[in-house]
Amino acid sequence: MTKKVEEIYRNSHEIYGSPKITEMLNQNGEKVSQRYIYSIMRENSWKARYVKPWK
Repeated sequence: MTKKVEEIYRNSHEIYGSPKITEMLNQNGEKVSQRYIYSIMRENSWKARYVKPWK
């Protein structure tokens, strides 16, 4: 599961966090919780990078 999470995280240019990754995995047929994805990301020191909207 860690490899799937890493693949989605890297393909998003390290922008997606646990809610978005959970949503994508659930759409692909993987039944996982957001808390589980969060724990995987925390173990690997992966953090979402939020893009500030341009004004």
